[in-house]
Amino acid sequence: MSDGERTLRAVLKEPDAARRLESVLPNASAAGQLYALLGLRLRDRAAYRRALEKYRANEANVPTMRGCIMQRESFPKLAEQIERGDYDSFLAREWPER
Repeated sequence: MSDGERTLRAVLKEPDAARRLESVLPNASAAGQLYALLGLRLRDRAAYRRALEKYRANEANVPTMRGCIMQRESFPKLAEQIERGDYDSFLAREWPER
């Protein structure tokens, strides 16, 4: 699990998750913005929609890892996958503590 995913999972357990996610968006890396968008989609759809409109034009290529394959994918493609809910079930899955 990446540090970003671990951090997102921790933030999502907090009662003020949506506020915290919105607050990090302006200064986050492209990957961080995607994690924040994902979290907002799960916790506050209105905030998610506002943020998506503001950040969806990002043209960055973001490092991703799928299984053991590292690659770079476009921000808009990843944002589209978040919009479709592709990560919802994966993020809902519990992982054992280390």
